[in-house]
Amino acid sequence: MFNIFRGPPGPPTTTEPPRPGCDTEPEIKKIKCLNESEHEIPYGGYLKYTHARMRSDDLFELAGKVIVKEEAKKLLNLPPPPPWTNYKEITNASTLDAYFEMRNGGGRELSLDNNEFFEKNVRAAVKLIDERAPVIRTVAKCLLEDVIGTDMVDRLTIGRIADEQRWRIEPKMRRAIRRLAELYCHDDDDDEEPTTTPKPVKKAKKPKKSG
Repeated sequence: MFNIFRGPPGPPTTTEPPRPGCDTEPEIKKIKCLNESEHEIPYGGYLKYTHARMRSDDLFELAGKVIVKEEAKKLLNLPPPPPWTNYKEITNASTLDAYFEMRNGGGRELSLDNNEFFEKNVRAAVKLIDERAPVIRTVAKCLLEDVIGTDMVDRLTIGRIADEQRWRIEPKMRRAIRRLAELYCHDDDDDEEPTTTPKPVKKAKKPKKSG
């Protein structure tokens, strides 16, 4: 008997070997952390390393979303993402491209209403990712190819990308990007954040009694 709340057991899961060109794990492990001057590049010399590094998590995660959007539109034979404009919610999508922007456009984050970054900051971060860790774009492309498959490009396909982006694509992109630009970035194979053991606090000596 199966649990009525969980339903019948699903089919046995099998691990298929990566498709040619999509065995990205070895290359992901080779990604090296950005150095101090590289952290400053997206800000065009207006933000020094200490403050730039504090923003790298958010900036490069957003750059990863841009890469996914670019690769998705390319695979769907849709026009490339346009320059940022003021955010306006799309309520009536008469074309596939408009429907893509409605479901996968990035919302306020990828518009002039982003109150954290300018488009030029994000574009510079995308360029830096492509130069320093091109495998990250390969990760996006391979995951999207798995989602899209050989299906006809329609609204169902675009909707499936939106669903998979949150639960499958973005987590793997974040994992690769954190090896490049995370605040606590480290150049080893451990995916966990490094921890530091606090030094024991020395107790103050009691003053000697006089007399």
